[in-house]
Amino acid sequence: MANQTDGNGYGILSPIAQNAIRVMRDMQLRSEAYAQAEEELKVLLDDLIIEVQNSKDYIEAVKEAYEIIYKSVNPSFNYDEQFSLDTCYRDIPAVGMVKLTVARKLLLEAKK
Repeated sequence: MANQTDGNGYGILSPIAQNAIRVMRDMQLRSEAYAQAEEELKVLLDDLIIEVQNSKDYIEAVKEAYEIIYKSVNPSFNYDEQFSLDTCYRDIPAVGMVKLTVARKLLLEAKK
């Protein structure tokens, strides 16, 4: 209504809003998990956060953050190799969405 839809219609915006509601509800119900993940990721992504504060591209930083998080679980993980494979052949380490959500949050805060 305030010309903030970027040309997207209800079919695109509805799932985005539903996902945002789920994430916010999860943050309220499991606040301790988010606080713990934030403390861990501040240490793990320290250099990347500083780079974003110094004008590094946010999208590139998110990709690097995901790679760092995946490698913290499986050091031999190769991000580019795995994501070049067809979806059914990918072997991506199991990482909770909490870490990925908090990583994006920390990078967005660093961007401001």
